[in-house]
This record gives sequence, structure tokens and C-alpha cells, in this order.
Amino acid sequence: MFNADSTYTKAFQSYESSGGCTTGFTAFESGALSVSGDTLVTTPSSGHMVYEATCSPNLNSDTPLTDLEVETFSWALVPAETDPSTTVLRLRRSDGAESTFAPM
Repeated sequence: MFNADSTYTKAFQSYESSGGCTTGFTAFESGALSVSGDTLVTTPSSGHMVYEATCSPNLNSDTPLTDLEVETFSWALVPAETDPSTTVLRLRRSDGAESTFAPM
């Protein structure tokens, strides 16, 4: 999420259920956001990862992330592939990875 005060928050989640048990994690990161022309830079200031295992709760944890890195993206507003009348935000990281974000 990009905020009007030039900050951001992002999260990634991965969970799997099998045999009545659910195991997974959610990682959070937040920090400063800067934009110049078509370049967007995220500079993290904090992050943590929550690990949950419903059948092994002794493994549950909430750990600070210490390997956070500045990321640089190019950005563009483009028509959505599924509905060209809708505009979406396309971010392309410097390593070529790309994500598209639609309005909520």
C-alpha cells in the first residue's frame, strides 16, 4: 500500500493446509517511498515475519527481518489486460520482475 505521506507497507503470505493442519507465514515490510519521473524507490525501515503452524504451535514465531533492501522500480499507468477501460499500475523491478496493481 502506498500512502500519501510517502510511506509504504507491503506483505507477502503463503499458507498450506493438509491433514487438518495449516502451516505458513506472512512477511511484512514498511518504509519510505520516493518517486522521480518514472522511477519509484522503496527504502525499508522495518519488517517482520509471522510463522504459524496450527498442529505445532511451539513453532509459531514473530521474527524481525534484518535483510531488508532498497528496491528500485519503473512505473507506468496502463490499461488493464482484462478490461482496457480500467487503468492499472505496473511496477517493474530493476531485475525485470513485474507486478500489476488494480484499484480496490
